[in-house]
Amino acid sequence: MLLLADELRASGCNDVTVERPTPAWRTTRVVVGADDVTELTFFEDNDELVYISPAGGHPTAVDDENLTALVAIAKNLLPPAPT
Repeated sequence: MLLLADELRASGCNDVTVERPTPAWRTTRVVVGADDVTELTFFEDNDELVYISPAGGHPTAVDDENLTALVAIAKNLLPPAPT
């Protein structure tokens, strides 16, 4: 998860946080924010990496070995950062 967070930051995602497990979230999460409201959350669920898009819904499984694809998911789902 730390590698994913580092890769997201290196790609230009500004608001990337690593959240520790809590009673509500049993695993470490990487949260990518685009503004005060919109965020994308990556976390492990049943031993696979998944994400919940800014639109919500069910977790979607992704290949945790392909960091480039994970960054592309974040860039596609989040609005561009203001310039």
